[in-house]
Amino acid sequence: MYSYIKKTFSKTFYLLKKLKENFNYKTTSNFNKIKTNPLIWEISNINYYWNKYCLSNLKKNIKIKDNYTFNDRRITLKKRFFVNFNSLNDIEKKYHEILVFLTDYIINNDLNSFDEIIIYNSLIYNNNVNERIFFTYYVLNLKIREIKLKKNNNYLNDIIFLNISGGSFSQGSDKEECFDNEYPSFNVEVKKFSVSKYCITNGQYLEFVKKYGYKKNIYWENEGLEYLKEKKLECPLFWKKENDKWYEKVFGEYKILNLNHPVKNITYYEAKAFCRWYGCRLPTESEWEYLANNFNDDILKDSNLDDNIGFTVSVLEDRNINNFGVVGLFGNVWEWCNDKFYPYDGFKMDKIDRERSYMYFGNNIICRGGSFVTSRCTLTKTYRSFDDPINVSKFIGFRVVKI
Repeated sequence: MYSYIKKTFSKTFYLLKKLKENFNYKTTSNFNKIKTNPLIWEISNINYYWNKYCLSNLKKNIKIKDNYTFNDRRITLKKRFFVNFNSLNDIEKKYHEILVFLTDYIINNDLNSFDEIIIYNSLIYNNNVNERIFFTYYVLNLKIREIKLKKNNNYLNDIIFLNISGGSFSQGSDKEECFDNEYPSFNVEVKKFSVSKYCITNGQYLEFVKKYGYKKNIYWENEGLEYLKEKKLECPLFWKKENDKWYEKVFGEYKILNLNHPVKNITYYEAKAFCRWYGCRLPTESEWEYLANNFNDDILKDSNLDDNIGFTVSVLEDRNINNFGVVGLFGNVWEWCNDKFYPYDGFKMDKIDRERSYMYFGNNIICRGGSFVTSRCTLTKTYRSFDDPINVSKFIGFRVVKI
């Protein structure tokens, strides 16, 4: 537990340091292309969550100015840009106080299961916000590190499909420390299917773009067409073509598009349009979790997580491989599934954070597996993430299933 706390807080302190180095009006302004929170609000939100859902239950309360202001379930996105924030130094001081308390509490007390659960849940939330902050740096074009991308070699042209034998498995979790939306487990029978060995690459998606995929309405659902019209897109949001070469914006720099890297930062509707063009579909959530249940070793072995590399890797270099030979289920990029985010039968709200899931059911789409900036401490084979189908708010890609 202590090492998990240390790693999580170290990452937030690093992101806070970068915010101080780059702090100006731009870091607190709204953005036309993508809806993200003000960075200073995100850090304050972390303090708020620790105080409300963890420290208060451990009989400790660190005073934080105007808690309601940083409740993401009560204050709208627009209002978050008109908050009277404390100084960054004061916010950092409060965060440090939380760390000191947690460290002392763990050292001086025998943790019971309740203590472990509320600390663990808050750590997960902290890591999720760390990931949001990292992506916001990406959107703001803030260069917080040097990214060196390898040249493309052995260009992967065709989509390689693997035949997956069907079978039954237990989906979901009954573990005490799981999230409410993962509970309860239930038996699922999965029919045999064929799935892409790798996530769809930039090169494979580029073929869709070159074949005028963004201009042919037949591939797009109405909501997707509205998204294209609003953003005036003819390719993914962070791509551009110049002198017959394709580039991708990476933390403010346009770099040659790495064809073997997984395509990312695309909406659910863009993934669906590609599927219609290619004659395939996205995997169901049950199919995805069935694949995640088939590992001989640790499911996260050799996965690109924790921001250790600083960016995605080529799918041909990814070493996270399951028993069927499916590559990159965990890490590198999140993967869209074909299902809306709904509760499992028998769903019960979390005892501590009762609004953790139910507010988001129905309108969001499931995504699984984590990205290169996701904490490995967050991920299990049953962990369910989700996103708005038209909001590019994290590093999401996809793999496909044959129809």
